[in-house]
Amino acid sequence: MIYIGWIYTICFAICYIPQIVKSIRTKRVDDISISLFILSLAGYICACIYTIDTIGVNVILLTNYIFGATCSLTMTVVYFMYRNRLNTNVMSDINFSNSSYYQFLKQEQQEIEKLNGLNQRR
Repeated sequence: MIYIGWIYTICFAICYIPQIVKSIRTKRVDDISISLFILSLAGYICACIYTIDTIGVNVILLTNYIFGATCSLTMTVVYFMYRNRLNTNVMSDINFSNSSYYQFLKQEQQEIEKLNGLNQRR
């Protein structure tokens, strides 16, 4: 059963990491529910205190709680670092491929590429 304990500890320990990495890479946290991480942090701290007081030092449980609390704290810090950051990728979210101006520019680019191809052959 000790293997099951370490497996769940590892799973719970690493479950926050993808969100932390994504938020740091994109520098966007507008879709993050910060209450999840703040409540998790409070829960992990309480779980550590309760475990030590009632069970004693249980390495598996305390590893899980301490790593979870660290990840929750990290995500909370990342959230407050990036929460007021402007979304500079707004234009990438808009699809212009159906607009007539986009079609015109695409056609012009193709004409320029044809002319460049003709000039390179000479």
